Amino acid sequence: MGKSKNSIRRNYNKEFKEQALLMVKSGRSVSSVATSLGINEGLLYKWRRQYGENADGVSQNGNTESEKMNFQGEIRRLEAALRRVEEEREILKKALSIFSQVT
Repeated sequence: MGKSKNSIRRNYNKEFKEQALLMVKSGRSVSSVATSLGINEGLLYKWRRQYGENADGVSQNGNTESEKMNFQGEIRRLEAALRRVEEEREILKKALSIFSQVT
């Protein structure tokens, strides 16, 4: 399916998207908001996914951007600790095999 010669790709700014999502959050249906704004319903669903909101308009994990950054830092720290512990375990396995051959 190709685009027709007259079709123009429209770009929407962040404010427009947020206002559209606020209209849905206020209780209006996605189809009525899409119709009133002259856009496709699929765009609203796409924007909702992009902004990480579920159908109730609540963030899927309930976290702010700063909390997400903190979680990402914590994940990196825990991954580094896990790598260190795995390396230590491998060293202990090798030492155990060496000492078990001696006896």
